[in-house]
Amino acid sequence: YKGIADEWNEKTILNFLAEENCSENAILRADPENAAYGICAKIAKRVDGIEIEETPRKSSASNGGVERFHGSVQGLTRTYKLVLMDKYGLKDDEINANHKLVPWMVRHAPWVHSRVQVSDTGFTGYRNRTGRNYVNDMLPSGETVMAKKPDDQRKKLSIHWIKGLWVGRSNESDEHIVLSKEGADTYRTVKRFSQESDRWDRSVLDEVKGLPWDKKGITQQVSDGGMPGMRKMTKTPGCPGCEKGRTHHHTVKCQERRRRFALGLDP
Repeated sequence: YKGIADEWNEKTILNFLAEENCSENAILRADPENAAYGICAKIAKRVDGIEIEETPRKSSASNGGVERFHGSVQGLTRTYKLVLMDKYGLKDDEINANHKLVPWMVRHAPWVHSRVQVSDTGFTGYRNRTGRNYVNDMLPSGETVMAKKPDDQRKKLSIHWIKGLWVGRSNESDEHIVLSKEGADTYRTVKRFSQESDRWDRSVLDEVKGLPWDKKGITQQVSDGGMPGMRKMTKTPGCPGCEKGRTHHHTVKCQERRRRFALGLDP
């Protein structure tokens, strides 16, 4: 990632560390070949007390519970996708990595997991972290809702409600996050439609915009087949890992290129 996507990723990690009360004493583990390594390295360089640790290459077992958590989050994300396909009448290839709702589903899945999945302690991650259960309403990801704009006493005749898609809640304020044709924004109050058919309005889905790292959806449209707002790593000539896929290892030269790419440098 680069630009605003980089900034959003760094902010998200720092906010998570603050929630866990370890923003000044933490070890971030990341695969040095993964783009996440570059984000973690920047945070470790900028914030005192935070260190970065490289995980062994091609070793999922070294991450233990983190990998199990990843599996749960991936399962939730696939479930959200299936619901959207059913409710909006979408085909499988219409919701791919380029779709504007995918980043929101990936963001929402761990948020839900932390608040509803009971751990070995007998409590949810949210309860372990805050000492209380999460009790506020959650809606189906991608459902069409009406969101109430903040009242402006100077505009008596203005429209206070807008139609959009509910995609989660804010980590900072716990307000509802709703996508509209103007972009993504947070709202204190949302209203569900009484009719099931109105809760999944395809015309609203088609016109809304906004990404977690780009609220106005400026980088939403891409033409290179990559995730919106994401730069792509080119293949290294003569590298079996690039040419033949995961069953082959990357060359030393390619590994160095991937490390530089993850750090945001020219590979």
